[in-house]
Amino acid sequence: MEPKPIYEKKKPLWKNKRFTTSLMGGFIIMIMVTSILGLWAEQKGEDKYEYKGIKFVKTDYGWLGYKDNQRITLLNNPKELENISIGYVPIYTLNSLSKVYMSLDYNEEVLRAMQLFEQNIKISTTTVQACVKDTPRCAQMPLKNCDDATQTVGVVVIQKANETEVSLKNNCLKIQGSELTKLVDKLVLTQL
Repeated sequence: MEPKPIYEKKKPLWKNKRFTTSLMGGFIIMIMVTSILGLWAEQKGEDKYEYKGIKFVKTDYGWLGYKDNQRITLLNNPKELENISIGYVPIYTLNSLSKVYMSLDYNEEVLRAMQLFEQNIKISTTTVQACVKDTPRCAQMPLKNCDDATQTVGVVVIQKANETEVSLKNNCLKIQGSELTKLVDKLVLTQL
């Protein structure tokens, strides 16, 4: 019988399965923490802008900000919108109506402007899609313009035009101009 050695030769620490698992776990946690810190790190000046105490940050989807836990998404840099002048429009008055027609002049920019409007401005009453003018795309939709607004029914008209106008008269909100997404973004900012 061979004598037992006084001590057993142990495996090196790096060959221990528990050690390598702990090391990998620590490495992954370190990567996650540094990623989070990188997201919170100060960004370049052109990638952020503060407007009325709301911090907007440039993202892949536009400019993102939060006010009272409500997300605000703009396509245009809020700083560039300072040059656009529109008066305050009390959009909240549309919420007291029985119905609001969302009337569009269908094209890509108008649809983008409408999407921005609906993302940022909440109309709590029933909304119905409509068209400003008769086109094949509008065959199954009602035609509505400002003349169709009444004391209980509102109309929101968004259309391309040479003349710029953002106004609310007689329950008709008119947004028209050549740069519609900028007008809608500015309208959103005036509501803050």
